[in-house]
Amino acid sequence: MKIVNVEVQIAEKQLSVALTALAKESDAIRAMQGCLAYQTLADTQNSLTLMIVQRWQSAEDFGAYRNSPEFANLIQSLKPILTAPPVTFVATQDS
Repeated sequence: MKIVNVEVQIAEKQLSVALTALAKESDAIRAMQGCLAYQTLADTQNSLTLMIVQRWQSAEDFGAYRNSPEFANLIQSLKPILTAPPVTFVATQDS
């Protein structure tokens, strides 16, 4: 299993834009082959920090997501409102 957590810093007053973009794509992402979980969490101490928590059956499934139109749409929507590059944490868990 591929575990991927992405921390993003959002520009002030852009939280609703980020959440809307993530919500727009999340159902399609969850329906993708191998997607075991896909959630967006907000930092309770800093409302401008979001964590995208993902679990994928395999590295290949995660790779297909990274090459999908849904991923491209998220990048296009989020990139202009980020205040720092995303920080990605990746782990692999054996079944």
